Amino acid sequence: MLERAAATIANGAWAARCLPAAAAFRRALRDPEAAQARLLARLLRANSGSDYGRRHGFAGIRSARDFQDAVPIAGYDDLEPWIARALGGEPRVLTEEPVLLFEKTSGSSAPAKYIPYTAALLREFRRAVRAWMADLFAHAPGAAAGQAYWTITPAGRAPERSSGGIPIGLASDRGYFDPLESFLLRRILAVPERAAAAASVDECLQATAEHLARCRSLALISVWNPSFLTLLCERLAEDPVRLWPRLRVISCWADAHARGALPALRALFPHAEIQGKGLLATEGVVSIPLAGAGAAGCALAVTSHFFEFLEPDGNDSGGGARPRLAHELETGKEYSVLLTTGGGLWRYRLGDRVRVTGFIRRTPLLEFLGRDDGVSDLCGEKLHAAFAGRVLAELCPAPFAMLAPSRNGRDRYTLYVEGAHVTSGALDAKLRANPHYDYARNLGQLAEPAIFRIRHGAQAAYLRRLASLGQRIGGVKPAPLHKLDGWESWFEEERPREEVGAGAAVPLRADSFARFRIDVAGGEDDGALRALLRRNPMGRRIRVAFEREPRYFDAARVQGGFHQTIVGRDLLRGGRIIGCGTRSVANAFVNGVAEPLGYLSDLRLDSAYRGGTLVARGYRFFRELHGDGRTRLYATVIFGDNRAALDTIAAGRAQRAGLPRYRDLGAIHAPGIRIGRRRPPLECNAVIDRAARADLPEILACLNRNNRRKQFAPVHRAEEFADGGRWLDFRIEDFHVARRGGEIAGVLGRWDQRRFKQTRIAGYGAALAALYPLFGLPRPGDCLRSAYASFAAVDGDDVALFRALLRALYNDCVEREDRYLIIALHERDSLRAALCDYSHRPFTARLYSVAFEDGEEARRKLDDRVPYIEAATL
Repeated sequence: MLERAAATIANGAWAARCLPAAAAFRRALRDPEAAQARLLARLLRANSGSDYGRRHGFAGIRSARDFQDAVPIAGYDDLEPWIARALGGEPRVLTEEPVLLFEKTSGSSAPAKYIPYTAALLREFRRAVRAWMADLFAHAPGAAAGQAYWTITPAGRAPERSSGGIPIGLASDRGYFDPLESFLLRRILAVPERAAAAASVDECLQATAEHLARCRSLALISVWNPSFLTLLCERLAEDPVRLWPRLRVISCWADAHARGALPALRALFPHAEIQGKGLLATEGVVSIPLAGAGAAGCALAVTSHFFEFLEPDGNDSGGGARPRLAHELETGKEYSVLLTTGGGLWRYRLGDRVRVTGFIRRTPLLEFLGRDDGVSDLCGEKLHAAFAGRVLAELCPAPFAMLAPSRNGRDRYTLYVEGAHVTSGALDAKLRANPHYDYARNLGQLAEPAIFRIRHGAQAAYLRRLASLGQRIGGVKPAPLHKLDGWESWFEEERPREEVGAGAAVPLRADSFARFRIDVAGGEDDGALRALLRRNPMGRRIRVAFEREPRYFDAARVQGGFHQTIVGRDLLRGGRIIGCGTRSVANAFVNGVAEPLGYLSDLRLDSAYRGGTLVARGYRFFRELHGDGRTRLYATVIFGDNRAALDTIAAGRAQRAGLPRYRDLGAIHAPGIRIGRRRPPLECNAVIDRAARADLPEILACLNRNNRRKQFAPVHRAEEFADGGRWLDFRIEDFHVARRGGEIAGVLGRWDQRRFKQTRIAGYGAALAALYPLFGLPRPGDCLRSAYASFAAVDGDDVALFRALLRALYNDCVEREDRYLIIALHERDSLRAALCDYSHRPFTARLYSVAFEDGEEARRKLDDRVPYIEAATL
C-alpha cells in the first residue's frame, strides 16, 4: 500500500514535469514546418564548429533546402570513419558537444553499429517521452495510480568502453532522464536496477520476475518486444490478471512483425490496454503514440529531431527528386526515414519504412511497416542481407546457401544449403556477432538455427517459388538472406540413410503429390471457395448449404482474429479447389484463464474425392501450420448428421494417418426456434431493456465474468464491437440487457448475419421431399430468414432471468419478421430449460477438444466447467 501511494505521488510529480514539453509538442503539431525549421537551425548553429560541420558548410546554411544541397544522405557505412574517430576519443568530430556514450545496435555489412549519444540527443529523447507520458496519464489516469515496469537497455549486458575510454551503453534506464525524473523513477519502478545488472540474461529474467511477482500495485508496463513480456510471464507462478489487477496499460511494439505476438499478450492481459510504441530506434525517436490519434497511427516526433522522407522510388544521389519534409507528406504513401539528430547523425538513412495514415492537426501520423529490403526481423534481431552474406561466405562456400526465418514451433533461422556441410552450432556462433541476434538467443526468443540440407535442384526450386509470387525469372537474384519463411515446402531434403525407410516422417511439400496440392488460400481464391460451399451441402434428412456470399473472407473474421483457410487443389483440373478446412485462433477462457484457443471448422470435400487420403494429407499440412505456436488446443463442432466425420475423424480411426486426437465433450443443442406471434414479456426480478452504446463497459464486464465460468467461452474486448470489428454487423443496440439495482446482471443479443453468411436449404431426403410443406419448412433453394441469439451471459445462471431475456429477444425477432432464432447451448447448461417455452426444430452437434501431441497435457487438464460455444461462429 505504501509503495502504491509513493508511486502515485511520484507519477503525479512526473506528469507535472512533462507538461511544458507536452504543450510545446501540441503547439508544434499545428505548424510542423516552422517547428522543424527552428530545430534544424538550432542543430546547425550548435555544431557549425565540428569537423563535419566545417566540411559541409553548416555556418552558411539558411534553410532546409540549403541543408539538402550541402549535406549528402548518409548510411552508417558513410559515417563510420567519423564515428571511429569519436570512438577513439577524438573530440568535436560530428558534434561540438562531447560524446557521453555510445549505444550499440545491429549493423548492415558490419556486425554492429555504434551510435554516439550527446546531451543534446538525450534532451531530444526526453522531449518525445514527456509528450507521450503526459498524453498517456491524461487519457489513462489509472496508469499513474501505481508502480511501473520499464525496460529500455538490454537485460544482462556487461559494461564496455570504447578504445578512447568512452562508455558503451547507459549504466541504467534512468540515464535517459534528467536528475529530477531519475529521482521520481526510483519511487515508481517496480524492479530495481540491480536486476538488469545480473550476470546472465537468465538470472536477469528470473530476478525481474521475482520482483514483479511481489508488486501488487503494478499499473504500467513498458517493454520493447511483446514476446519479452510473454517470456517473463512464463516464470510467474500466478495468473497475471490476479497478480496485477490494477494494470491498465502495456506499452510495446505493435506494428509490422511484432503484431503477430499481440494475440498471446492480449490473452495474458485481457484487462489491460495495449498501446503501440510507434517507431523508436537506438538512433532516435521517429513517432510517439497519442491517445487522441486512436488507431490511426503515431504522431511524428516533430520537436525531437529533423526529419526527411524518401519515396520508395526516390533517388538519394542528389540528381533525382528531393526527399519530402514533414509537412509535405501525403496520406497513404510509404516513405523511408532520414534522421538528423543532436548526436551527430546528419541526414542519416535509418532503414525503416513508414506509411502515412493521416494527420493530427497538420502533423503526419505514421505506421511502421518494417525494415527496408534486405533485413529480417523476427523479434528485434535485425539481420541484414549483407551481414548474412559475409557469414555464409566464411562458413559454407556452396552452390546454394540461403538463410531464412522459420516459425515452425519456435522462432529461429534455417540455413538451406546444397553442396556443403555446416553445423548449426558453427552458424549460431557466426550470427551471434550481431548483438541483437545474440541478445534474442540469450533471452530464448530465438532457438538455435536449423540446417536444411538440400538433395538437389535448389536453384530451380528457388526460382519456382519466386515465380509463383509473380517475380520475373530473369530478374531474380541470389539472396543470402530471404525474409520469406516456409522454404522447406519447396526444397527436397537430403536425409541420412538411417532415417529413410518404412514409417519415416517426410515433411509435406506443396508439390509432393503429382495431382494434388495442399496450401493456404489467398484472396484470389474467394470465388472458388464460395462455389465449393454451394455445391457441398451438409446433412441427410435436410440438406443445408452454409454459404458465404458475396465474399468468403468477410465471414472468416467472426471465427477469430487469426484465420487460415487450407485448400486442396486438383492440378489436373487447372488447380480447381476440391476441398477446404479452416483454422482460426481467438482468445477464450480455458479453465477460467484467458488464452488463445483454436477452432477448426468448414471442412468440405467434393463428393468425387472422398474415401481417399486427401483428408489425412490435409491434416499433415495443418500439423505444419500448427507449428507456429499460436495455440496449444483447439475446439471443433461436428453436426450430428455428419456420420462420416463422426465415424472416422472424431472416433480416432484415422489417428495413424496423422490426425490429432479428438475428445468428445458432449452434445451442443442448436435448435431453430420458430418465430410466430408476439408473446407477453416474462416477469423477473430485473428490468429488461435495449442497450445503449454507453452500456458497453458494463456489458463487457458481465460477459467476461460469466464467460470465465464456462469452458471455451470467448474473451470479449471493446474493439471487437466497434464498427469494422470482429463482430461484423452486430451493434451494441442489438443487445438486450437485464438490470438489477441499476447494474447489468444479464445480456443477450440478436445477430443478423445474412448480409455476409447464409443458411440455404439445398433439399430434403426421401422422407421429407414431398411432406416438407406440411411441416412449415422452407422450400428448397430458400435462404433461412434467421438470426442468432448470441453473447448469452446471466449472473448465477439465473434461468428465470434468462427466460425473460430470451422472450425480449424473441419479440424483437417478431418485429423484424425473422422466421427462426438459432441458439447454441451445451447439454449440461441449465439455461436450456428456457427453450421449453418455444416450438423449435431440434438440431444437435457434438463438441470436441482437439490436440496434437504438444497439446495433450492441456487437454487432459480441462476441468468440468460447462462449455459455451457461440452459435454465430459455427
